[in-house]
Formats: sequence, structure tokens, C-alpha cells
Amino acid sequence: MDCNEVIQPYCREPLLNLISAQTELKELELIYYFPSNFTPFMRQKKFQNLRKLILDGIKFDKDNIANCAPNLENLSIKNSLGNPFGESKNNLHNLQRLELEDNEIELNRIVLKAKSESLKFFRIKERELSIEVKEEFILLLSQNYPNITTLSYITDNLIFSSTLKIFKKLYKLQIEGFAYYDLTSYNNQDYLRAIVRNLPNSLKILDLLNFDDYSHENLNCFLQDFDVVRVKLEVLILPFDIEIDLLPNLKIFIEKAKYLRHIEILRSENYNTEKQKDSEREIIELYRVRNIKCILNYQ
Repeated sequence: MDCNEVIQPYCREPLLNLISAQTELKELELIYYFPSNFTPFMRQKKFQNLRKLILDGIKFDKDNIANCAPNLENLSIKNSLGNPFGESKNNLHNLQRLELEDNEIELNRIVLKAKSESLKFFRIKERELSIEVKEEFILLLSQNYPNITTLSYITDNLIFSSTLKIFKKLYKLQIEGFAYYDLTSYNNQDYLRAIVRNLPNSLKILDLLNFDDYSHENLNCFLQDFDVVRVKLEVLILPFDIEIDLLPNLKIFIEKAKYLRHIEILRSENYNTEKQKDSEREIIELYRVRNIKCILNYQ
């Protein structure tokens, strides 16, 4: 709901004054907060102690968040437009976590052109962007935030996956969304192959649990194409329902993945035949021998 409908005009200035008076303020969240008044508010106050800032539904006008909160560590911008960094350079030297969600394209571009060597976690959610824009965003991210260790990407396709290798320090990758819906040039298995063949060598945690609607064929593709020698995964989280004839392939994969210590896999509740139970016991025994923590998420 727009705060213009909630906060009456005569209340806005006192509320701003109240916020401005908080000299020890560490966290601030503004949601649909009368965007027309946001610019002077950000320009007139410097929050030295502010560590976390969440902005939702804001219209920026060359406001510089870095000047307003120079010691910010956690920044989230959602459903917003305009220029949040103004004309000067972004000096968020302490920024650790950055989240962008459903913003105007140009706002995301401005944020990604800013620089921060301290950033470790980046999450972006965007839909219906052109392939060229997706590739541009990933390239800007890798160039201007070179020390990212965790990347969380929610998208409607994964054409960008061929550029994943450029993240030399990436430790955890979490991808979710509808990567299989762009059927004009790719199919499900093509997307998955593009991901597993281009993972950076530094990756230790791969989380695809919310990768929607993947199939038996996709799991087989994953097991066959993943290079367990090059990418030494320690934690693997998959959304696949393992059918009985793929259990041997999974066993081969587990035997090769020497560094794997934790695995989560989606399972079907329809595993009720004696043959299926025997195969599952064999896999679980392999986990036990390898000291791998196994979590089976049943549908």
C-alpha cells in the first residue's frame, strides 16, 4: 500500500524529524514512503551508524545513499526507479550485502556500475530482460564487485550462465526461477548443461532447490555433465525427483565427488517396491561410508 494513503501530509514532517533525530539508528526500512519527499530527506541527514537500509517503492532523484549512510553494510532496493547514487562515486566501502528486486533497468545498471571490494553477497531478482541486458548485468557485477562469494539469481532464463566462470571467488551459487520457459532456442537440458559446464572452480555450494519443474532427464544430464574433478563441491542441493533407474548413476557421481559432505535431493513418496527400497538403502549406505550428510525432501 502506498504510504501517501496511510500517512497524512501533516504527519510527514514530524515523522521525518523523528527519524532524523535517531543518532544511533542502525536499521531503516522505507516502503512506499512518499517518494516525492525522499530526496530532501536523504540529502539533509547523514546516518553514521546506519548498517542496514531497505528501500521499497522509492523514486530517487540523484540521491546519494553513500553520502547518507557511509558505513552501510546491507542495502536492499526493490520496486524503485531513478538514480540512488547521484553524480558522485559510490563510497560504500563497508557494503557486505546487496539485493536488487524488480527495479527499473537503469537503476540496476547504475548500482552495478558502482564499485565495492567489500561486497560478499549479491541477490538479484528480475524478469523479462533481454539476453543482452542480462549479460551486461553479470559482466558489470563481476567487474565492479570482484570479491563476491555468494550469488543468488532469480531469473526467467539462464542465457547468462556461460559467464559464470568469471566469478573467481564465488563460493555459493543459488539459482531459482523459470529457466526452462524460453523455448525459442534452448530446452531444459541445454540450460542445465550451460550451468554445470561453466561453474567457477572456486564453487563449494550449489543450491538449485527452487529451480522449478525439473525432470528425470534433467537429473541424468546433471550427473553426466558435472565435472566433479574441476569443481570440488562440498554441498549440493537439487530439486530432482530421482527415479529408480538413475540411482546407479547417482552412486557413480557420489563416488567421484570426493569433497562432497552434504547433499539434499527431492524424493517421491512413491518409492514402495522392494527393489526401490534396496537401491535406496545402497545409496544411503554409500553416503554413510563417505560420511556425507544426506537429506531427502519428500514431495
